[in-house]
Amino acid sequence: VAGISKIDADKIAVTSSASALDSTQAGYKAGTKTLLDVLTAEQNVYQARTNLAADLYSYINNTLALKQAAGSLSGADVVGVN
Repeated sequence: VAGISKIDADKIAVTSSASALDSTQAGYKAGTKTLLDVLTAEQNVYQARTNLAADLYSYINNTLALKQAAGSLSGADVVGVN
């Protein structure tokens, strides 16, 4: 449950950081933001995406490990990951 909540929060963070990037780029075009602000916003988007990917990987890996420990891991589970 914690893994799913973390993934949901990461998805929101990606959306939020992408929105902030759009806003910062608009500010840069208007002359109220600097290029450094835009680069920082881009870095935040990539960091949010990286966190999401890492948490998704961790969730999938932990789910498979749990099924393996319970003795219920099947080929269909592995195919389902792909």
